[in-house]
Amino acid sequence: MDSNMCFSWELLAAMTELTKAMCWELVSINKDTINGVGVATYRKPTSNDCYEKRSKQEPPLCEASDDPNAAW
Repeated sequence: MDSNMCFSWELLAAMTELTKAMCWELVSINKDTINGVGVATYRKPTSNDCYEKRSKQEPPLCEASDDPNAAW
């Protein structure tokens, strides 16, 4: 989060809910002491096991035909 923005608990709650639904694990939260910019680092799961066990399928998985490297 940019140091010029007010911290938003609502935004943090929404991001926590989304990343939990995506089966991502929160690894760390850090804030730069000089410029005040913060970053949250997440780890993606190594398999689809967690996704497949979700009671609510949101957000949905990508189609099998999607190229996982398209964004790179």
